[in-house]
Amino acid sequence: MNIAPMPVGGGARSYTPLIPAIAGLTEQVRRACVDANPRFEDAWEQLVQACVARKQDPHIESLLGLLRMTTAAMIPTATGFGLSSADLGTLERTIQVSIATIASPSEEDIPADLPHREFADWVRNASRGHPVEVFTTNYDVLIERSLELARVPVFDGFVGSHRPYFLPSAVASREAAEWTRVWKIHGSVNWAAESQGTVRGEGVPDGSMILPSHLKYDESRKMPYLALMDRLAMCVSRVSSVLVTCGYSWGDQHINATLLSGLESTASSAIFALVYDDIHTDSHVVRCAEKHWNLTVIGPNSGVIRGQLADWEVDTGPGVVAAGRLVKYFTPDPVSGSSTSTGRVNLGDFNVFAEFLASMTSSRPGRA
Repeated sequence: MNIAPMPVGGGARSYTPLIPAIAGLTEQVRRACVDANPRFEDAWEQLVQACVARKQDPHIESLLGLLRMTTAAMIPTATGFGLSSADLGTLERTIQVSIATIASPSEEDIPADLPHREFADWVRNASRGHPVEVFTTNYDVLIERSLELARVPVFDGFVGSHRPYFLPSAVASREAAEWTRVWKIHGSVNWAAESQGTVRGEGVPDGSMILPSHLKYDESRKMPYLALMDRLAMCVSRVSSVLVTCGYSWGDQHINATLLSGLESTASSAIFALVYDDIHTDSHVVRCAEKHWNLTVIGPNSGVIRGQLADWEVDTGPGVVAAGRLVKYFTPDPVSGSSTSTGRVNLGDFNVFAEFLASMTSSRPGRA
């Protein structure tokens, strides 16, 4: 299960997000940087142009990765994007702190009906032979918070009681098999870098463990990323494994490479990609699914099943009974003069997906 960057909040696609998706987060961080130093505005635009030239989507993760790569390659007296080496360092720290702040809503601002609660209910109540493994690129702690409120035991690679520290060998271990595992590939707002490694604590630290790239870090910051990517590779390549991605846009080349390599190495593994935005013939995830038949894509407007892209269609003719839970999440659009309907499937919206999961457990009566 992969809960990727996307808004969360009230009703599906009709809410003000508690934490913005990647585009909204990028804009909020941009404004915070410009407010901190007006000279950062021009540097930001140059970073965007540089990302576009590299054929990268200029969202905050690409921008931060490029900024770090540029800073690491500069000599102290040089300039980059119109800024000195010192100013580039300040820009990076401003971005980190802004991300950590935006992704850390106060407790009183978190609604009681957060979809993560429904997800946690499903984790707690659904029968399974193996523990759930949650891989997320989100920085917030909403998943951990909701699992804890549902009294679901969680292991996230950290050990200890006072200042839990990241232990790479524990990630690969088979210990605590009955615990749900939460792997935060891009770091977390409650992680911090210390001299002896990465620790997890309370509050909003300096954002130093926001890790949206594979670029060079010192060993203390590099290790969580590498260990968690290895874990993802192991899970996807496991015989008969099933991974569901929700809201993930398939925009991270390194995660994509890991997922597709796993599909290629183990024919019995499968990935179901629940995509938030409409898909089309030149969507990257569609091109991947056309080459990998064990990757099924469920987009709002269309899907890719066994390498074939097509729009959704439901038979609504006389005598046809629309049964089953999935029909509830199909918004029909009748075709004039036909017994079929085209429509949209919004399972890539985490609000909708969490409700769908909750409908499969006995803890939420009347939702099925």
